[in-house]
Amino acid sequence: DQAFLSAFLAEAQLTVSLQHANVVQVFDLGSLGDSYYMVLEFVDGENLQAVLRNSVRSNRRLHLREACFIVQQIAEGLAYAHERTDSKGKPMGIVHRDVNPANVMISRSGEVKLADFGIAKAATRQSTTQTGMVKGKTGYFAPEQILGQELDQRSDVFLLGILLYEALTGKQPFDG
Repeated sequence: DQAFLSAFLAEAQLTVSLQHANVVQVFDLGSLGDSYYMVLEFVDGENLQAVLRNSVRSNRRLHLREACFIVQQIAEGLAYAHERTDSKGKPMGIVHRDVNPANVMISRSGEVKLADFGIAKAATRQSTTQTGMVKGKTGYFAPEQILGQELDQRSDVFLLGILLYEALTGKQPFDG
């Protein structure tokens, strides 16, 4: 599938340029015959979705301090991605577009990392989203994303707010 391959390679090229403690690192990209691969950093832990699910099951929500720490760490990773420039100093205009608990990794040692820049958009590359098509996880869309409008870094900040709400309350603020 040429469209999938193009999206995969675009994600890899974008992500490999992101070197930050709060972003899952890409170590290698290559192909073997007709198969392409991407080698990612192993985060020994769980994603925030599993952590929240377990906290609801055990009737123990995250403490305010824990939730704020997690969101602050993701905000650091997003700020780094948002401020990235190309080799000529031109802003890359990176927008993650898929900030949700499944894409937040928490290691056993307490590191927090944002993963999956698979649908991220950078001003320096063409978006593979067709007009009228919305990419992302249901329940985690900024209003302009639902309306099919142009996204910018503020969309990620909105999604970060959804993440904080869910981390504090144990439920999503919006019905999918």
